[in-house]
Amino acid sequence: MFDTPIRHAATKVPGERGYASEWNADHIITEEDKAKRSVTIIIAASNSKDKTKADYVCDGVADEVEIQTAINLLISGGRIILLEGTYNIATNITMGNDIILEGQGWNTILSFTGAGTGSDYYYFIMKNKSRIVIRDLKFSFGHAGESKEGHIDIAGATDITFENILFEKNLGSVQAILRESSDEKSIRITIKNCRYTTINGGEISEGFWCELTEYAKIINNNGTNETPLFSYIAGETIKYSLIHGNRNIGDIVLQTGCIRNTITSNYLTTGTIRLDAGANYNTVVANVVDTAVINNGTGNEVAHNAIF
Repeated sequence: MFDTPIRHAATKVPGERGYASEWNADHIITEEDKAKRSVTIIIAASNSKDKTKADYVCDGVADEVEIQTAINLLISGGRIILLEGTYNIATNITMGNDIILEGQGWNTILSFTGAGTGSDYYYFIMKNKSRIVIRDLKFSFGHAGESKEGHIDIAGATDITFENILFEKNLGSVQAILRESSDEKSIRITIKNCRYTTINGGEISEGFWCELTEYAKIINNNGTNETPLFSYIAGETIKYSLIHGNRNIGDIVLQTGCIRNTITSNYLTTGTIRLDAGANYNTVVANVVDTAVINNGTGNEVAHNAIF
């Protein structure tokens, strides 16, 4: 609740013109720690061209402070717009529910230079969060220290979308960019029009490490010859998911318990598709692969796949 109630102008009669200045004059939030807008917060980097309309301006040092402050203000959800420029991130960022985080394209760069925290050294955390959209920006993970299990934590998350994102590994190695947990199911994870790349000796084993996923959509993404876009770990399950229209994604492996997934129109220049025993009732159609599809499951539809 506000200390001073919001005052409203006198009711207009039908047809009478209202002005923004009237509304603004009667809706003044006096609490300094509240965002100026109820739904959308604009953040500028230290090198953004025009900072005048921003609610927060970063200084290029520990820029996660401003970003995390904005996230924490959106208790009921909302949108955060990151202007173009580089945001230097020294430690973790934890997302909230019902938030859209969007940049201005790949010239909006979240540069993670710190070592991260926690046993697996995650930098961007969405564990057990819901209804989040991340789009139109670049994640650059640059810590050169020991190998990490994952950089973006989506364990137990629901309805998460990544769209038009460049995931860049700069220095060091990582098991996966997007990492699930073996005991916390994620549901409806969408990865669309994204790219994975490495520079300066960076190494990525997998783009998306799925262990316990349902209803995922992995669509129109572009990996590298060395970086599988999608990987699956033995002993867990992935179900009812769509892998479509991806390029240069390494092997796609569905192991025991993977059922009713659709894999179609992918272009695997250095890998193949393997369905192990117990991976049943999946559809694998119209893919281009480096070596023939391996089908050891039952009830799978495997047809019209070409060898590169």
